[in-house]
This record gives sequence, C-alpha cells and structure tokens, in this order.
Amino acid sequence: IDSNESFLSDEDRIGEIIIFLLGGHDTTGFTVCTTLLLLAKYPDICNKLRSELLKVPRESWDTDCEYLKFVIKESMRLYPVAPINGFRKVGKDFVTEDGRIIPKGSSCTLLNVAFGRDERHFENPEDFNPDRWYNATDEMKAAVMNFSAGNRGCIGQVLGMAKLNSIIPRIVTEFSLELAKEGELDYFLTWKMVGGQIVLKKL
Repeated sequence: IDSNESFLSDEDRIGEIIIFLLGGHDTTGFTVCTTLLLLAKYPDICNKLRSELLKVPRESWDTDCEYLKFVIKESMRLYPVAPINGFRKVGKDFVTEDGRIIPKGSSCTLLNVAFGRDERHFENPEDFNPDRWYNATDEMKAAVMNFSAGNRGCIGQVLGMAKLNSIIPRIVTEFSLELAKEGELDYFLTWKMVGGQIVLKKL
C-alpha cells in the first residue's frame, strides 16, 4: 500500500488501512468469541474438531482441516456478525417470483440471518451442526454471505479468515473449553454475544 500510486496522500493510505482493520479485526473478534462459546456448549463437536486438527500439521490447518472450515462456517451461519445488509432503494417496480410488487422507491435490505436459518435449505436450522456442510448444496452455500459477494465484498475478508483459521484451532488444540455462562445476543451495528464466559484448562 506504501508504493501504490492510486493513493494521492498518506491520509488516503491511512484511511484505507483503517477500513481494512475495521473490516477484518473487530468483527472477527466477535466471531472468534461466538465460535468458542458454541464449541464450549457442544463438547462433542469441540472434541471432533480437536481430533481433526491434530491429524494435520499446524501450518496447514487453514487448508487441510476441512472440519475447521465447517465449524467456522456453521458458527457464522447461525450468528452472522452483520445480520443485516445495507439498505438500498429500488430503482424501478420489482415483481417477485410469487407475484408480489415492490414499488419503485421502496427501501430494501437483505437479512443474512434469515437466509442462514431458512428451513428450505437447512434441516433443523437452529441447530449448531458443522457436519451439515459435508454435503452442502449450492443453495446452502449461497445462503451464507457473511462477507457479501462480488466487487462489493468485505475488504477485510482475507485478514478475518486468516485470524479465524489460526486463533480458533490454536485455542482448541491447547485448551479444554467449559461453558460457564452462555451470554446474550446484542445488536448495535454488529450482532454479538455479550457476557458469555468460558473456562479454559491447559491440556
């Protein structure tokens, strides 16, 4: 970024770095916490993840441990940090597949949390079940858009996933997790667990 001529000043560079860190740091921390709370609540899943992680070298956890990907994806499906996408105004009258009309000028948004819990695509959608991703359908994959998609995708996605793929397996392989307090969901800009507590014991 230091040598990128697209930036006209250091202020522009600093602004881009701040956006990058906000997009891949704060939200990622909430996802780490939520995932660890879920793993503490479901020890069988935690034990399976630990077992799968110990089968591959630490340096290849993010590429060779398929179950780690499933655990993170399932956590993000149930509790997306950004449950609501930005609002947009419809530029023209829009007719849905079932014949409903969304008039021009209407404000619309996409609910990530609703897509991820759609019972048409997810059996027992309220359950934390990473195994469901072994045979994921295209509809399941499309329903989980935590980083958005296309050229509007989250700028912090690569940084965020790098953190998730390193912090979570490091804790799971070195500590046992015991749920002391589940916590409560809170929403202000981001959706997160507040007040949850985990007891860690060195393995």
